[in-house]
Amino acid sequence: MEEKYREIRALGATCYTDAYICDMDGHIYMMSLFGRPGIVKAVCAMIIAGTPVTLFSNGKEHMIKRSYMSYRIITCNFEGLCHKIVMADALFVDKDGPNIIAEDDTDRIFRFIDSRVTTPLKPEWIDWLIAQGIVSGDQLVSFGEPDKTGKAYRLFHSPDNESTDEMVLKGIRKGDIK
Repeated sequence: MEEKYREIRALGATCYTDAYICDMDGHIYMMSLFGRPGIVKAVCAMIIAGTPVTLFSNGKEHMIKRSYMSYRIITCNFEGLCHKIVMADALFVDKDGPNIIAEDDTDRIFRFIDSRVTTPLKPEWIDWLIAQGIVSGDQLVSFGEPDKTGKAYRLFHSPDNESTDEMVLKGIRKGDIK
């Protein structure tokens, strides 16, 4: 049976997560927490303070911890239940720097590349651009509904504007892109 949520424990407090994204070292980039309000608030505070917390997944324990980035916290309280989303804000918005993305979201990958270079690009070139190595990524550990979370990657842009110009012009001359 597929897990719909996983348990999070920190210093005796227990709440649950239905979605998260971490790197391979256990640094949290995004986590959806829910449970009793006081406990969720305490676990969230421990994560923000840098206290490692324990994630229980498929009968195994994993230590997860704060990343070096600042977090945005979104809170919604229901009748006796609290839901918080903790996310490293800089990774989920289109700014200069790394970005978190689902592997099959080519539209967002295109926007990521296009926001970092001055070379005019066309969205239909995305497969060619990826094949050229203009963007690279580290696979992350993710959990949630597969059709909503899937595999996640942290993207990095490699070439500078001059290299991108040369690459695109060469691709047009060779007829690889139009």
